Amino acid sequence: MTGGVLHILKRGFGWIAGLLALALLWLAPAFAQTPERRVALLIGNAAYSEQVGKLNNPVNDVNALRDTLIGLGFKREDVMVVTNANRVQMLRAINQFRDTLAGLRKDDVAFFYFSGHGAQSAGRQGRLSLIPLGTSAPTDDAFWFETLAFESDILETFEAAQSSAALIVAVDACRNELRLPNRTLLGGGDKGFVVVPRRDGMLIGFAAKAGQSAKDRPSASGSRSDLSPYAQALIAGLQIPGQEIASVFASLRPRVISLTGGAQEPTVTIELNRTDLVLRPGTV
Repeated sequence: MTGGVLHILKRGFGWIAGLLALALLWLAPAFAQTPERRVALLIGNAAYSEQVGKLNNPVNDVNALRDTLIGLGFKREDVMVVTNANRVQMLRAINQFRDTLAGLRKDDVAFFYFSGHGAQSAGRQGRLSLIPLGTSAPTDDAFWFETLAFESDILETFEAAQSSAALIVAVDACRNELRLPNRTLLGGGDKGFVVVPRRDGMLIGFAAKAGQSAKDRPSASGSRSDLSPYAQALIAGLQIPGQEIASVFASLRPRVISLTGGAQEPTVTIELNRTDLVLRPGTV
């Protein structure tokens, strides 16, 4: 009788152990670490009206950067490219990107890049603005109301997503070709940006330092004329194996200075919540 009971108990424990093993196998994917997600929004505006100032390279910049990011592990469907966009189209893309940010986690990476015209409006209430297509002439006060405020329309929108992902923001604006009147005139402003306050969780890079304008084309011989100096430097820096993202952006300064003959110096503020972010693993 005792032997029979023991036999039944052993069989029972065997079944329980088998069921537990199957349960662990079924639950394992849920406990496994999900791979890092990488998303990007790239906006390139070039086909401005003559009264604003046409550009040559912003669309080329974002397309080349898209290919670079895909080569770094960004999925093609996670890289949104918007070109020659008006204000509504830009805001729609920015809000869509905000919704994507809201679903990211601390190990994920988000990348925002703008190539096109940008400026700082004049006066005490001056703001940094990115310029969409379809605006009034820069001599008209309405011009500034038709632009996007870099801080409130973009940075604060991204912050509202309350994402813990690392967010890289790169702005290649304040182009020389912008037909902006002198700031003493009606609607006047400055082609050069000022440095914006640091933002928690973000790396913010500008193509030129405070008060300095940026070039649409490089001046160095042997460089690519179809990409801006900042885009060329950024693409080259991102492809250096094993470089932390802070080091990548630090490397842009000498590259851009070389490409522009010293006429342009990029700047960056870094408040990322992680210091080990490497987009291309490996060693040089």
